[in-house]
Amino acid sequence: VSALYIPLVIIGLPAFMFYIVHTAMRDGTLHDSKLMAKYGFFYARYDTDYKWWECLIMVRRMSIAMVSVIIDTSMLQAAITIVVLLVLLNAHTHTRPFVSDKIDSLEVFTICGSILYALAGMLFYPSITEEAQGELCVGDVEGHACDSEIDLKMIIGVI
Repeated sequence: VSALYIPLVIIGLPAFMFYIVHTAMRDGTLHDSKLMAKYGFFYARYDTDYKWWECLIMVRRMSIAMVSVIIDTSMLQAAITIVVLLVLLNAHTHTRPFVSDKIDSLEVFTICGSILYALAGMLFYPSITEEAQGELCVGDVEGHACDSEIDLKMIIGVI
């Protein structure tokens, strides 16, 4: 069942909504009352050129969820999530797709908050390296396992 559900939801829902919006834009029926009542919540808050943006937001949410399901290493999950969010933050700040500037700003703050949340998770994760699993590496702790651990956390903190 999940083999059908995942592709349908991850690919099918955004593709379906893109098809609905694109077809309505092409036919000039985007502001038709029936279409607005049925699908308006997907595109009404976006500028004319970005009525399809909700599809990208769905893909963003689903890709982050898939990263956490597919990848089993916490640090790698956080790093990939940060990369995905940075790409989408860049796309959002260049397009500013919402009708309201306040909503555009709120979306930027939301994405930045998610990036900071993932960075904090990386920084405060108990152990990064395999050697330091089960060790508590804080401050000026001496030991082979903690040396590389503290260096990696310093690099993450600088980034």
